[in-house]
Amino acid sequence: MWFHLLLPAAFSTVFIFRFLQNPLQFIILLAGLYLGFCLILLDRLLHALYVEPDTEFSRKIQTALKKKQYFHILKMIWREGPSEQAGLISRSTMFMVSYMAVAIYVVTSSNNIFGIGFVLGIGLHYCLDLLMYHTNSEFFSIQFLWQMKRKFSATEIKWLVAGFIFYFVMLTLLTLR
Repeated sequence: MWFHLLLPAAFSTVFIFRFLQNPLQFIILLAGLYLGFCLILLDRLLHALYVEPDTEFSRKIQTALKKKQYFHILKMIWREGPSEQAGLISRSTMFMVSYMAVAIYVVTSSNNIFGIGFVLGIGLHYCLDLLMYHTNSEFFSIQFLWQMKRKFSATEIKWLVAGFIFYFVMLTLLTLR
């Protein structure tokens, strides 16, 4: 879990030379990276509290919330299994396609360093999740392809993951321009 929370900081080292002259912009980018990265965790929390409040996982979250065990909630959300929170908004096909369009716009047409960090943080979390789930086609389909009626083969899933990672690398390179 701690490795995952260090991932945005490790990823931000790519941008050190771009922001060498202005360290404040680097800190703003890093803040955007962390907030974008944690947006997916917020979706998991809201899903447990409001979308499916009657599941066992949701009851555990609600109990921990009543006891004000916030760190425990973070650990539970981070370690949730693929079947515990299927159908997250942030993992819907429409959200991911919309994210890709908005990310291109923010990176190419915006001078907002925080916004660029935010969309890169979301993409970084997607890359992590896609890489974690791509080895099991069933879990991958539960997490990311739950809106699709068609079953994807393991090879097709690997191509989807490779395509998204390529997209994310290109997005990162556009940021370095």
